[in-house]
Amino acid sequence: MKKGLIKYRAWDNDMKEMVMVSGIQFDAHSPLEKPCIIDEHNDIRDLDEVELMLFTGLCDKNGKEICESDIVKCGYGVGEVIFQAGCFMVQWIDDKEAYLEFVFSRKGMYARKNDEQFEIIGNIYEKIK
Repeated sequence: MKKGLIKYRAWDNDMKEMVMVSGIQFDAHSPLEKPCIIDEHNDIRDLDEVELMLFTGLCDKNGKEICESDIVKCGYGVGEVIFQAGCFMVQWIDDKEAYLEFVFSRKGMYARKNDEQFEIIGNIYEKIK
């Protein structure tokens, strides 16, 4: 990933599909004359009709980019990637009170328990594999 690049993807609530976001326009001169996104196919979508998800800057053990709302698993359990208190965390599904922030090492990105890498198994909008 290029340094300083902010990436988003979006879930289109009407079309029920995930799209990569190539641009966001907030001003009145946008194609829809209100806030909108432009997806990877240059289609324009109303910002009110999509759920934006920020890329964490991290990839899972298979090289897939991890975004907010992804469901990940590791030796510790299964959880949802959230952005809270200024950082990305995993909120564990099997223990709603347990939080675990992402941890970096020279080997890559790991969960603390068992030093195992995360794997994306789905997201909150689509079926889990």
